[in-house]
Amino acid sequence: MYKKTSHKKRYQRTFSFLKTHISKESKILDLGVENPFSDFLKSEGFKIENTNGEDLDEDLSAVLDY
Repeated sequence: MYKKTSHKKRYQRTFSFLKTHISKESKILDLGVENPFSDFLKSEGFKIENTNGEDLDEDLSAVLDY
């Protein structure tokens, strides 16, 4: 799904924002399944937790303890 697309500009802006405003000790909840950007952020030392693609409008149990 992600292999043929490039989101470098958006990723760079988001990464720059996170480096400026979020400490690496903070936890980040990424809504959606793991993706190349969440993997990149983990490799940069950020604490990322992804949901599993569930419909959070119907069932919030996946994120209540986060």
